[in-house]
Amino acid sequence: MLYSITSFSQPATAQHNSAEKRFYVGLNAGTGLLLLSKNDLNTSRDARFSLGFFGGYKPNRWLRTGIILNGWLIEAFGAFGSNPEKGVSISNVYGQLQIFPFAEFPIFANISGGYSSYTNHHPDEFNAHGSGGLFGLGYEKDLSKRLAASFVVNYGFGRFKDVENVAAVVKNQHYDVIEFLVAIVYH
Repeated sequence: MLYSITSFSQPATAQHNSAEKRFYVGLNAGTGLLLLSKNDLNTSRDARFSLGFFGGYKPNRWLRTGIILNGWLIEAFGAFGSNPEKGVSISNVYGQLQIFPFAEFPIFANISGGYSSYTNHHPDEFNAHGSGGLFGLGYEKDLSKRLAASFVVNYGFGRFKDVENVAAVVKNQHYDVIEFLVAIVYH
């Protein structure tokens, strides 16, 4: 009877350990070559700092699903309220899928989409929100049993709703970006 209790508890422990490895969190940073357009006028494509935090669940070997909070800094915000009329950024809250199609080669497809917001603290400018997405390819390398590093190249895009009020009319606001990221993943 002791043998049957011991053998019964071992699979539960193995299942528990594999379930712990299925949750993941991470941080990515890099540069995005961002092109922002409004009123049918394009800005130049400039390199912007990109930062993101992500996490989720890996139900099997080939799929990770979760959420990512990321964005690009266009102009630095005033530190500690030193200049409240300074700062421009694009921020996103996306659902994320990462697909690992090959068991022996750690490349993955990265697909994300959801809510996107444009924040502009300049006095004659306006904030806007809309939707966006990105897709790309990545390569992930295990650094230890629980830690991995990734290199990711994404193409992102988004469109914001028009702003129409007494002070201004801003139409056809959209962006596209090519980003190069390095990520650290804990699983």
